[in-house]
Amino acid sequence: MLPTAMRYLLPILLFLFLFRCQNAPAPVAVETAVIDSLEYVISPIPGTTTLRAEKRDPLGALVEAGFVLNGLKQGTWTTYDGGEAAPRKIVSYVDGALNGPYLELDELGRIAVLANYKANVLHGSYGKYKIGRPELTASYIDGQLDGTMAEFDYRNNKIKQEATYRMGVLHGPFRYFNEEGKITLEYVYQNGERVSGGIVE
Repeated sequence: MLPTAMRYLLPILLFLFLFRCQNAPAPVAVETAVIDSLEYVISPIPGTTTLRAEKRDPLGALVEAGFVLNGLKQGTWTTYDGGEAAPRKIVSYVDGALNGPYLELDELGRIAVLANYKANVLHGSYGKYKIGRPELTASYIDGQLDGTMAEFDYRNNKIKQEATYRMGVLHGPFRYFNEEGKITLEYVYQNGERVSGGIVE
């Protein structure tokens, strides 16, 4: 039987493999993550121009590891907390900018944040979780909310409210739900302006 941490890590690694082709080149204006060779131990990868970088704490425990190309973070980078075997963060870079899947994990290896980036801004699906259960789900385009954003009560997995956005502006229904999952309040927005709605009987 796989250890608990590995059971959580396997789907995460599969997710990274399936979505690694989502990378997008970073525009000139995007801030890049430059590697300081004084903080990291840099070692070559035979047969490539890519380097391996590792950062350790004063006790020698691994804190961060990933790849470097032309002095910039490249590919998958993993962050550890307190020398734990399971990672706390797994992120993807292209030329020093966040591009692709972004994951944060809790101390038990469960997903806490699952997002996607393009050129350092949120782009695609976003989810925030507690004890592995959703608290908030949303979708972004170029850093702006676009589509349905929903909040949940993680204790019972029931929806609390949902809103519809178009390029960062409320546009569509905005709903509140009671503990039974029924709509109690509903408004309709157009381009950020409330045009109708109220209490639902």
